[in-house]
Amino acid sequence: MAANPKYFAVQEEGVIDNALFIIERDFKLILDEFNPIEALLSPDDPQYMEDFQERALGQIQKLVFPTLAIGPNRNAATESDASDRLHQAVRFDIYIGVTADSAPNVTRKLMKYMAALDATLRSAKKSDWKRNMSAIIFGIVLELEHVYGSIRERESVYYRDALMQVTLVFNEQ
Repeated sequence: MAANPKYFAVQEEGVIDNALFIIERDFKLILDEFNPIEALLSPDDPQYMEDFQERALGQIQKLVFPTLAIGPNRNAATESDASDRLHQAVRFDIYIGVTADSAPNVTRKLMKYMAALDATLRSAKKSDWKRNMSAIIFGIVLELEHVYGSIRERESVYYRDALMQVTLVFNEQ
């Protein structure tokens, strides 16, 4: 007997894979668009804004910088009163870590990366979020929240990270 699920429901793994696809495709282009002077610098210049050197699932490894990690946070779903639609909120976290030569520089750099990441996710098409999904999705709402961590310093290298909490609300038939 074949399974016949009432809803296919959006799965966290697909949402996170889609977010990584969007970030890999668009982040560096938007970072350069927002920071045209830094984009023209040599990669050896400390002010150059490079793409993420590390992308991890789950947590930041802190092996190379700038670094990004992405992982699931929660998934909440509610059926409509008529039981003909599923309203689902998928939340995932994106962590970013950057280094610089001073506390002000690491803070400015992190804000630039967060602004570019925010714009990257907001600029994605609805179809980008629905890639490889079995669910019949007819509405998507994106919510973003930034939370900045404290500055840490070791041997004149300053490190700062931030968390972006992303909630995608899907409506499925």
